[in-house]
Amino acid sequence: MGDVYLSYYACPIMLIPWALYLTKKDRFNNNIKLYSFCAGFITGFFQFIRAFSGIDTALFILSIFFFKLSTFSYKKYSVLTVLFLCGVGIPSLYFNQEYKKSISYFQNFHNNLAIGNNKHIFWHNIYIGFGLLKPGNNDNIEYNDNFGFSVAQKEDPMVIENTIAYEEIIKNKTIGLVKNNLQFVLFTIFAKIGIMLFYLFKYANIGLFFALIYRKPWYLELPFWISLAFYALFPILTMPTLPEYSLGFITCAALYGLVSINYAIQQGFCNDIKMFFRRIIMTFKSLKTT
Repeated sequence: MGDVYLSYYACPIMLIPWALYLTKKDRFNNNIKLYSFCAGFITGFFQFIRAFSGIDTALFILSIFFFKLSTFSYKKYSVLTVLFLCGVGIPSLYFNQEYKKSISYFQNFHNNLAIGNNKHIFWHNIYIGFGLLKPGNNDNIEYNDNFGFSVAQKEDPMVIENTIAYEEIIKNKTIGLVKNNLQFVLFTIFAKIGIMLFYLFKYANIGLFFALIYRKPWYLELPFWISLAFYALFPILTMPTLPEYSLGFITCAALYGLVSINYAIQQGFCNDIKMFFRRIIMTFKSLKTT
């Protein structure tokens, strides 16, 4: 897998392990300040490489900082948050400025230039995302960009793709689908949730078992589930069967599994296994003697 979708993987795999490492030491020093600023810059950068690829990692980082308030006072947490937001702001300001320059440049040569929406299209992906299931799909929705555009053209033949007018048409179509075919909408959403649960069991795998047996502290557990919930939201709204859309969730699930296994080992899992087999051997010896 390539292209901009790698941002869904690159952002959490770069930042979440460092957040776990730095908060584990319970120290408010220059290292964690530098990390907070750099993490903000990286998530802000990835947001413009691929929409929604950095928000979930940002939620993990800010939540683990917040839940560690037993060692970080509110004042210290505020400092880390401000540094993080300052980091986010730098690529945001830069890319927005470059976008304005490009629009200004083209308008100097094309007075009738139709300005597209500089934000990632939202309702388009949600609407065509209802093409997952065939039963109950009365509108024959397909997960295909051309399908969404053809639907909008039926309403307005002059509409231009990826414009505010285009998004408004698709938004109304989506709302109409919910009103007129709610059962199909709910079936589709629950089917998508089932797919995300499959990804969770597949990629966190035995880490889920260890997470149940060896309970991690709540300040470590909650950030993962907050991040997983938001990482799942985008593929649930669009098309979870496409791995590129679910890549952020898959990455976070794999990290959760690894952290759970590692925590179990730290809590003496290996010794527990040794004791378990030792008891079995002793039991067999006693039975044999008897």
